[in-house]
Amino acid sequence: MSKLSFTRENIMKVCLSVLAERRLGIERDLNDITDSASTETKSSVGDKHETARARMQEEQARLQQQFHEIKTQEAELEKIRQINIEEKVSQGSVVFTNLGVFFIAIALGKLRLGQDHIQVVSARSPLVLKMIGLKAGDAFELNGTSYFIKSVK
Repeated sequence: MSKLSFTRENIMKVCLSVLAERRLGIERDLNDITDSASTETKSSVGDKHETARARMQEEQARLQQQFHEIKTQEAELEKIRQINIEEKVSQGSVVFTNLGVFFIAIALGKLRLGQDHIQVVSARSPLVLKMIGLKAGDAFELNGTSYFIKSVK
């Protein structure tokens, strides 16, 4: 595991890149739905048309919600970028444990940084709630699994 690739700024860039990619996909899907709705002509079977239109509106609402969530996550990452990291585990920390590396920020899941992987987890996740306030050398247990904190960056 190369600690150089696990700088907070490198992790932040990867997170923002993943979110930007997702946002662009949602924007593309929203544009496709808008185009489909505007080009669709009413068929002779009215119920069929109304059902299709309702489905498109539901899909559009779902995509708009996802878009809003991504924008919220991007804003959250920008706030985290401003946080000064302390020795204790807190939001914005990169935590090296015996079972992997965790970036405490948003719920994004497992990301790849070069040859290494990192778990990007929300500060509200059960794992992080157990870690908050701990420091290098501390240990904790979650669901029968023992974790040892090697370092906090």
